[in-house]
Amino acid sequence: MRKEPKYYRLMEDIKAQIQKKTLTAGMKIPSENDYARKYEISRQTVRKAIAELTEAGYLYAEHG
Repeated sequence: MRKEPKYYRLMEDIKAQIQKKTLTAGMKIPSENDYARKYEISRQTVRKAIAELTEAGYLYAEHG
């Protein structure tokens, strides 16, 4: 059995929230710290998940 990378579960949960319209365009997602605590992963791992979702077009980043 192949174990999924830690960031994968977070990515799948965010995608599911988007599909269920729990997260919609323009909404802010929880902070890196919130995700890190909830999923018991590092902030770096959260950043990786968010970066991959952004690259795939599920999320977009706004600075400021």
